[in-house]
Amino acid sequence: MKFRTGKVIRVSANLIKVLKEYYRLVLLISLFIAGMLIGAFTFKHGGGDVSSLLTDMVIKHSAERTSQAAFVTFINSLLVNCAFVGIAFTMGMCCIGTPFIGLLPLIKGLGLGVVAGYFYNNDVAGVLYYLLIILPGAVISTVALIISCGESIRMSSEMLQIMSQKKSASPDGIKVYMSRYTIILALILISSVIDMFLTKAFSFLF
Repeated sequence: MKFRTGKVIRVSANLIKVLKEYYRLVLLISLFIAGMLIGAFTFKHGGGDVSSLLTDMVIKHSAERTSQAAFVTFINSLLVNCAFVGIAFTMGMCCIGTPFIGLLPLIKGLGLGVVAGYFYNNDVAGVLYYLLIILPGAVISTVALIISCGESIRMSSEMLQIMSQKKSASPDGIKVYMSRYTIILALILISSVIDMFLTKAFSFLF
């Protein structure tokens, strides 16, 4: 009994330590999941007019993805993902950017939640379409967004400390910020390439 109690205490202590160290990522992932749940719930229970509007939007978007050229799919995916990350980058350079940064994964989750709600509300083909064509690129772009938001929150906090004269400005901080965003942009590029490839390779099956 004592052994079990000690084990539980150690596990709880380790969990608290991890949460303290990675609280930004935990918060951002939680916001994204909340956005997905809200999006899916809104599609399912939003009423006839809301569900009809969302359905039309998803159908139109899916039809455009299927019919347009591969390069257009790549550019559209890249622009959307760059818009999210670009906003996060800009807000990270602002001392009061943190609350706005937190909205980005929530909004991303809302969009994916609505799309998931539509396809999962259809037959097996809709589920397969979502899992095979939409989800792989979306996972990578979401990872990139969450990492970028975490970096931007950290940078925004530093900017606030500098403005409050609690910390002196350092050029190394900006260099690290820029270098990490270079990696994030690489992830976005990979996501857009995968999105383009899967759309063109498998959309004819549906």
